[in-house]
Amino acid sequence: MEAPVSLYRDTLLVIYEEINMNTRKDFQATADLIRTTGWPASVKMQVAKDFAKKYEAENPRFDDERFYIACGVW
Repeated sequence: MEAPVSLYRDTLLVIYEEINMNTRKDFQATADLIRTTGWPASVKMQVAKDFAKKYEAENPRFDDERFYIACGVW
């Protein structure tokens, strides 16, 4: 049985809030983590969308398309 998307997302969001990631290196580290997990593609896409939304709110120059490609979901 597959874990719900919210479990994956919530785990990463806790990490995000703890270290307050907001630099290009941090965006890349998040994308690398999402890309290399063994999660189903649909879960990776949803988690990537959730992070892109947060990153865009913090940084108006954030490129979500580039982030999705780095996550391996685009």
